[in-house]
Order: sequence, then structure tokens, then C-alpha cells
Amino acid sequence: MADDDTLKKQLERLKHAYGLEYEMIRVTGAFEHAALRPLFILNGGALIVYLGLYGALHKENAIDFAVGQFAAYA
Repeated sequence: MADDDTLKKQLERLKHAYGLEYEMIRVTGAFEHAALRPLFILNGGALIVYLGLYGALHKENAIDFAVGQFAAYA
């Protein structure tokens, strides 16, 4: 009987852990989908500029973020 209770508790812990992992994977996929959506709207040349600007903004001390936002909106 004690073994059954222990196994049930372990099973519930595993279910919870895998549920959290599944949810994290699902949310990450949704975020990536939302982040890439604007790229499909842009044409090829604008896509390259957008990716270059995005990469430059995420480097440390490369470009001021406010300047990057203005450039992206312009």
C-alpha cells in the first residue's frame, strides 16, 4: 500500500512537470509565430533591413534603442 501511494505521488509530480514543459513549449511557439508575422508582410529588401536593424538593436551598446525605434517606425 505504501508503495502505491508513493508511486501515485511520483506520477502526479511527473504529470505536473510535463504539463509545465508542454505549456512552455506551446507559449514559446506562439511568441515566435507572433514575432515573425511582420516579416512575412514586408517585401524582401525591407526584410533584410528589418533583420539587420533588429540584430543591431540587440547588441550591447551598439545603437540607442530610441533611435532604433524611430528608424523602425520610419
